[in-house]
Amino acid sequence: MGLNYHPIRLESQPSGLRLTADGVSLLAPALYQGVSGAQVDLGAPSPQGLPAGVSGEGRYVFKSWSDGGTATHSITVVSGLTYIVAFEPDPGALFLRGDSNRDRTVDISDAVFTLIVLFTGGQLWVCPDSADANDDGQVDITDPIATLLRLFTGADPLPPGPEPGFDPTADGLSCEQG
Repeated sequence: MGLNYHPIRLESQPSGLRLTADGVSLLAPALYQGVSGAQVDLGAPSPQGLPAGVSGEGRYVFKSWSDGGTATHSITVVSGLTYIVAFEPDPGALFLRGDSNRDRTVDISDAVFTLIVLFTGGQLWVCPDSADANDDGQVDITDPIATLLRLFTGADPLPPGPEPGFDPTADGLSCEQG
C-alpha cells in the first residue's frame, strides 16, 4: 500500500513572502506535498522583506495564520488544505520623511535636531531615512533646509508622506534599527 499525498496550498499576505513547511523554504504562493495524516510544521519567518523581483517594499512581521496558529506550528495533513499567513508592516521600518527626531510629526524641532547631530555630534538617528528630508540618499545640511522650506512654503512632503510608510526610493539609508 502506497502513501497518500495531498497538496497543501500556502499563501502570504502580502504575496511573495517566505514560508516554511517542515523546514523547506518556500516563496508564497506555493504547494507543498504532505502525507495524509502526517504532521507538517508550518513557519512564517519574521521579520522579512520581499525578495528581489517581487513588487513592493519594506519589511514585514508575522501577524497571524488563517487557522489561528502561532508563527511556527504543526498541522495534520488532510485533503484540500489552504493556509494563509498574514504579515503586517514592521513598525520600526515605517517613517515620515523629515521627522528626524521620530516624534511622529514634521516641525521645526526636526530641523534643529538634524543641525545638532550634524554640527555637535549629538545623538544619532534611530531612522536615518527620516532625517533625509530631501530624499537624496544622504543626511547633510540640505536636509534641515528642505524641512524648513516645506514648513514655511507649504511644499508637499516627499514620499512616503504625509502618512508614515516605507521608503519608495532605494538608497543606503534605512529605518532598520527601530
